[in-house]
Amino acid sequence: MSENGSLGHRLKLLVWSVSAGTIVAFFFATNFLAWATNFNPGGSALLFSPLMCGLILGIVTYEYETIQTVVSSIIMTLTTSVLVIVTLMSPYILGIVIDPTGTQLFVTVPQNMMITIILVLPISLLGSILGRLFAENTLVSYSVKQERAVLRTETEEWYRMLEEKLEEKKAALETLEKYRETQEKLDQLNSPDGNPPANEKPPESTS
Repeated sequence: MSENGSLGHRLKLLVWSVSAGTIVAFFFATNFLAWATNFNPGGSALLFSPLMCGLILGIVTYEYETIQTVVSSIIMTLTTSVLVIVTLMSPYILGIVIDPTGTQLFVTVPQNMMITIILVLPISLLGSILGRLFAENTLVSYSVKQERAVLRTETEEWYRMLEEKLEEKKAALETLEKYRETQEKLDQLNSPDGNPPANEKPPESTS
């Protein structure tokens, strides 16, 4: 893959991840700030929003490696966390809400952040996996599936032929080893009687 193509794919993953994180952050922030807004999607949105965004993220990234889908889910979680922090802290930063005891700022906000991270990351990963499975089983064309099946068959045949060749070489080496052992035994049987091996000449007399 060329450098421009790789950069384009990374940019695409980044845009989809940040967009999904922004959508999830909207539902989480509106739930946490239900006391200050008229729109409250309900607690079920905390479960369905990361699941659906993860599902869509898995569908649009099914052509990439699985690790890239996981990274996209992590980026989505980080985006959601950052946006939720900014949204929850903005009333206190702007002075709209005054918290003299610090209960809301140092207790409620961290709790909401932990809820966000604990819910978004695993649920978005689950949605991404389901999205990839759905895309691979439904969106992949018949020709691509057929090519993959042919490639899988050829790979299995190649491995089978390789195993056969290895077995043949192993059998040939065993046969050669047995032949050498037989020759050594024959040489040992001939040498104690004073008869030299067949391939050797008897020593000449010096007298």
